[in-house]
Amino acid sequence: MSLIPSAPVSRADQAAEALARIAVIQSVETLGAMIDQSDSQSQDDLANLASGRVPPKLGFVVIGDEPDEVAAPGEVGMSRIWRMTRAAWPARRPPDL
Repeated sequence: MSLIPSAPVSRADQAAEALARIAVIQSVETLGAMIDQSDSQSQDDLANLASGRVPPKLGFVVIGDEPDEVAAPGEVGMSRIWRMTRAAWPARRPPDL
């Protein structure tokens, strides 16, 4: 897992991505502990490239794309669905940021 971006990004983009990673980590761990779920899913609009970079860095895998409502300007109405199994999470959890 490389934390070095492949294209130049601003400090604001890097900060936003770091905050998104922290939010996903906390959500996966909290929900897993609360409801003993077997997996976690995440989705993002295909046009939101910044959001699309977060799940693979955390070890989520793509399970498919599906039509979705356009909820904000710039969205294309197609969501990418990502999944992480509970069994895979401890091995894939990144170090604390």
